[in-house]
Amino acid sequence: VPVLGCALFTLPFFLSRNRGPTVEHFSRVHAYDPAIYVSALIYMAGLCWIVGGIVRASRGHTAPGHRLFRTGGLAIIGGCIVEAITMTVDHLRIGNPALVHIAYWGFDVLFYPGVILIASGMVYFSIRRISRARRIRRRADGLRKIITRNGLPSLDDEVGHPADTYTVYSLLIRINDHRILGNLTLSPIEATLVADSEVWVEADLPQMIEAAG
Repeated sequence: VPVLGCALFTLPFFLSRNRGPTVEHFSRVHAYDPAIYVSALIYMAGLCWIVGGIVRASRGHTAPGHRLFRTGGLAIIGGCIVEAITMTVDHLRIGNPALVHIAYWGFDVLFYPGVILIASGMVYFSIRRISRARRIRRRADGLRKIITRNGLPSLDDEVGHPADTYTVYSLLIRINDHRILGNLTLSPIEATLVADSEVWVEADLPQMIEAAG
């Protein structure tokens, strides 16, 4: 599909006699050229298809990052629609040139803020992922200290990733098994950490399993 999309976009462009020099708003300047006009429409249709996938994927999610994706994606799609309509009017020479020029700016008003919103969503999820990894690492380190203090073997060789939900889950199983056997006694602070980690794993692990499936 990506290769076909690139072919559909580039072939009309190479059929045009107005391929250079490059100028700002190239497609608008050459909107009268049928090849440039078709190439621009295919490009915007492909962009709408890609961004539409982002909007569909984020539908039903309430996290701020997903809201940024949806809002930004809809703005980009709206900008592409405005550009396509305006280019069509310009190509057919059926509109007032001054109004057409003003209408072209509708693309800029919608498209570029939409790009910024989607980029902001990416930054949000990146920060959230880093913050989550740090919280998991602190939680796992606290559970490891309980195991080390009681002379129990480390799980680092058994679990390949030292800072994920499965690590915390495995550490909790090891701690609770030895509590049942009477091999360790938790301090109030350690008991609070274990209880809090159990609640967190119960909420997080099913989500990970669902996402993996």
